[in-house]
Amino acid sequence: MQGVDDDFDWKLASTSGTANTGPLQDHTGNTGADGRFLWADSYNGGGGQKAAIATPPFNLTGDEGWLTFWYHLYGDGKLEIRVCQDGETVLAFDGDQENEWHEQNMTVSCGDNPVQITFTSTRSSSLSDVGGDDLFLYHRLPR
Repeated sequence: MQGVDDDFDWKLASTSGTANTGPLQDHTGNTGADGRFLWADSYNGGGGQKAAIATPPFNLTGDEGWLTFWYHLYGDGKLEIRVCQDGETVLAFDGDQENEWHEQNMTVSCGDNPVQITFTSTRSSSLSDVGGDDLFLYHRLPR
């Protein structure tokens, strides 16, 4: 779900077309129909503008989940990730992370509150594209 109170939208892309900031392919190296990823384009806009995209809220009812995803942050942008509906940011990446994809894994636990994974990109210049790819949430069974 695209954010409603943000300034611009994430796009489904097979390349950003911007070699100095955005990803040129998905994290597996594919482009076209075989390689799509989420892309927050920084080209048309001003510093401080945000784009948010989120999963629908759902319940793990006190159980834990395991979240894995890939992110691309080449340039001077910012990426924030929240995992609980209306929750605080649990991960933040700020500034150049090199022109490559990075895998991130984390435990998700929201107690009795709904889980809602939200990615927010913040523009700082025209060189602050952000990419997200292959987001998976696995349900861990109670121990």
